[in-house]
Amino acid sequence: MQVLVVSTSVPPFSESSTLQLVDRVRCLPDFGFEVVVVKPSSLPGVEKSLAARMPSKARYLETGPTLFDWSMARLSCLPAATIVRWIFSNLMYRLAVPDVRVGWNRQVLTTCRVHAGELRPDLILTSSGSYTAHMAGPALAGLFQAPWVADLGDPWSLLDKRKPVLSTRAKLNQRLELRSIPNASGVVFTTEETLAAYREWLGSALPRAVAIPTYGFDVRDFAGAPSGVCMDAENIHLSHIGAAFHGNRSLVPTIRAISALSAERRVKRKYTLNVIGPHSVRFEKEAERIGFESVFFCGVVSYSESIAWMKRSGVLLIVGNRGSLQIPGKVYPCLGSGRPILYLGQTPRRTDAAASLLERFSGVIYATNEVDSICAAIREIDERYEELFEEARERLSSPNIAEYTSPAVSERFAQFAYDVASSPVSRSLPS
Repeated sequence: MQVLVVSTSVPPFSESSTLQLVDRVRCLPDFGFEVVVVKPSSLPGVEKSLAARMPSKARYLETGPTLFDWSMARLSCLPAATIVRWIFSNLMYRLAVPDVRVGWNRQVLTTCRVHAGELRPDLILTSSGSYTAHMAGPALAGLFQAPWVADLGDPWSLLDKRKPVLSTRAKLNQRLELRSIPNASGVVFTTEETLAAYREWLGSALPRAVAIPTYGFDVRDFAGAPSGVCMDAENIHLSHIGAAFHGNRSLVPTIRAISALSAERRVKRKYTLNVIGPHSVRFEKEAERIGFESVFFCGVVSYSESIAWMKRSGVLLIVGNRGSLQIPGKVYPCLGSGRPILYLGQTPRRTDAAASLLERFSGVIYATNEVDSICAAIREIDERYEELFEEARERLSSPNIAEYTSPAVSERFAQFAYDVASSPVSRSLPS
């Protein structure tokens, strides 16, 4: 069988959805699928190492750059390019429907029609990143008379409904989603909470659906990591790896907490905070303002570099989502790292999907994203570090951990895709 995979998040383009796509497709050939990927050209990224995890015999069709990426490249040539690009990208984030890559679905359809003679898909698979991929789904299903699976990732219009400033865009997105998702033959969500929210919203209009983690962790990534107390237990590197911005995952409380504990000598160990990945300049200004020098900032890194940072860290920091439906993708490699985890919740613990998952495992400390709560958590880490490190290593032997490995996640997805492709198409396909 042939599967036509449509996504903007294809290596080397670098975002969390790239990891999701890789784990979605890597086992498809084991189920007899020939993989053809449709992607935009000229997308920037550093995930060259992840390209090797894509199916080795996959074919790639490029649509040309999206209008957004073409515009960003042209704006780079202007005076004051940085500020102009920032203004443009922020306006697009707030106004573009469904997202900044608006219009790419039409490019996908044009490219697939050009190559229609050589394509014979038994299954259409659209994957977020950009929701424009799902907008192309019904048209592609009709063009090739093939079932379509929408790998939704983050909820589409449900997220914006919770942000008053984006409520108008949410209504427009809701219309697009109602024209798209109910026409799918299958939908994949990343949490049971998101699946339940869509069942409540769409009722019987929701197609066959399943919840599969965003992506798993690869045990090979952490081979050779120290099995005893991590490096120097008196000098602990606490690392946040991944995007963090003041509006959604503020690290200001953590910066203030570590600085205060160290300055007042309320901890016996030395702590260095590593902020690895895209982040708000406000974090750097805050560290400078309070004179906190035990902090290291770094911009975008590749997946392999992020794994290297995990392996050299003593504690991994995760700031939870402000919504209750999703689990930050970084939770899974952090679980597989064998490192203690400090999780900072931003929503009530009883409704926090990530907190519920992490409670199943040892070596995890929970706090809210507030200075006093973080101080208390770090003091607990300070007292129990060796014990916490051993607990973190022991969770790798937990029977619950196996379902979050990359092969397990990939196989579950491939099985669902195979079942949909092998079943009679139960929904009328648009012509």
